[in-house]
Amino acid sequence: MNNPTHNLNRRSFLRASALGGGAIVGAGALSSLLTACGGSDSNSPSSSSGGVTAAVVAAAKGTIDVMTFAIFEAPELSAGPVKSSFTTVESSADIIAKLRSSDFKAGIIDTGQNTMPELFALNSMIPIQTDLISTFKMLDPALVNNPAFSKDGKLYAIPFSVATCMTEWDSNKVPEPETADQLLGSVYRNGIALTNTSDTILFVHRALGGDFSEFTHDDLDKAMDYLNELKPNVKTFNTWQDVELLGGGEVTVLFTSSSSMTESTREANPAVKANWLGAVTYADCWAIAGTADEPMAYAWLDNALGTNAQTAIMNMSGGFPSLNSVADPKLFPQELQGMSVTQVIEKAPLIPGVAVEPNGDLVTRTEFEEAWTTYKGSF
Repeated sequence: MNNPTHNLNRRSFLRASALGGGAIVGAGALSSLLTACGGSDSNSPSSSSGGVTAAVVAAAKGTIDVMTFAIFEAPELSAGPVKSSFTTVESSADIIAKLRSSDFKAGIIDTGQNTMPELFALNSMIPIQTDLISTFKMLDPALVNNPAFSKDGKLYAIPFSVATCMTEWDSNKVPEPETADQLLGSVYRNGIALTNTSDTILFVHRALGGDFSEFTHDDLDKAMDYLNELKPNVKTFNTWQDVELLGGGEVTVLFTSSSSMTESTREANPAVKANWLGAVTYADCWAIAGTADEPMAYAWLDNALGTNAQTAIMNMSGGFPSLNSVADPKLFPQELQGMSVTQVIEKAPLIPGVAVEPNGDLVTRTEFEEAWTTYKGSF
């Protein structure tokens, strides 16, 4: 079980990016950077030459820049022949800004499935030759084979840690909210904390029975109609204050909360329970930048996806590893204990990205962020 101090540190790292990690980000800022910067620049890569061989990877040594969040900067990531030189970021907007800079030559990038559309638009990643990574075959196939990480049949990002967001409530004060309609009830009046991110719109979409194959303007209208109806029951917006808000009794429901915070909240309030209403999963991934030394990148990934590095990252971050064999049930809330990544994603699917450019009836990132800004401004 994570200790409270560790989780509070995690919270301070993650909240700077709206929810956390490379996957859970304030994508509005990221989208704005894309708009301001326009198309690709001299740092944008061409496709990998494909000339990298296993022998070249085996001989690779040196140090590679790894752009990631402080919670993932485990010493074990430097245990192989290629060491890590960490560039610490606080949001995907940071990552985008650095990738745009001609002064920065990225090696490994921390990204997430819900930011893949923006990163694909930047053309800053190269497809990954998984046969050059011996540890790849050990990873959960349902996770790494998710189409969110691929484009044109080629894999561009490899998940290494996932975080699941669930609905939590104080069982001493309110009944279990099992459906979106129940949350509209008077028993929850002025007692709900919504997660302080535009992705809450997608949490609502999921709670209303929507799937993530696409997110249309009709889906957006339904989600916003629901959120407007929910307003009398919304007390505040949660910025990783789970322990203070639900643990301290200021609210009765968190919609939703990262499972990495659940046990700390329960230590403050043992009556806290969690379920799968509106639940979604985020994944942090390793990607290879087009400016990377490819043999070094593959050698680094081979170590980073192995048992020791995955265990260290899990212990530091509280996230669920993509390597099921190292998952330690004691680190996770009871709702996730005994589950594989595959089973978690079946209950809480990977939250998708939003379209960057207009595409038929799909909601664009700009429309998505504007809807959330308008909603928050209405309080």
